[in-house]
Amino acid sequence: MATTKEIMNWEKYAEKYQALVDYGIQTGRVRAYDDSLLQKMRKVSYNGFPVSAVLLCPELCQGYCYQSVLLLAKALKDSKFRVVTADVDMLALNPVYLDKYRGMDDVPWANHCFLEETTPEGIVWVYDTSMGLIFEKNLYYEIQNPQIFTINEQEDFTEEYDFKEYAMPISLEILESMAIASENLYTAALLSEIDYIKSTKSFK
Repeated sequence: MATTKEIMNWEKYAEKYQALVDYGIQTGRVRAYDDSLLQKMRKVSYNGFPVSAVLLCPELCQGYCYQSVLLLAKALKDSKFRVVTADVDMLALNPVYLDKYRGMDDVPWANHCFLEETTPEGIVWVYDTSMGLIFEKNLYYEIQNPQIFTINEQEDFTEEYDFKEYAMPISLEILESMAIASENLYTAALLSEIDYIKSTKSFK
């Protein structure tokens, strides 16, 4: 069971997280996926579905950060980006994980994967597919305090990625049931994407 100190540290972090995310939204330093990004996602497919449908579905991204970030990287292949893996406070301070993995030092349970895109103006945005949000880099690092393990530059990636560990089965029925069952930031967008899939012969 998590200690009192661990619980207090988590509660302190949760307050900090919410305050910084709220600040980021108000100042434009945290934003959601927009239509321009969704159009890029639609041009890439996974298991016969446009990546847009996968990345709009929290159940297919949370717990699958490595795989979903690679899908995003394919959609952003014409941008300047790098992929980072790091321990982050959202996982490292979570009492549920602290209790579950206590003593298991060989398990990278606090490790997370995210993508950093540098715009032509030199602004760096962090794409966190587990959250489904885009953060200005300095703000994201203040929120997550990443302890970086690896950085893979854009040239390290090829068109062929290995998704064997992406264990979540995907079908139109599963996508639709997930969209209907949950209320989140992208519910309406996912339902719209499902309608697009149904109307597009190449995805039937």
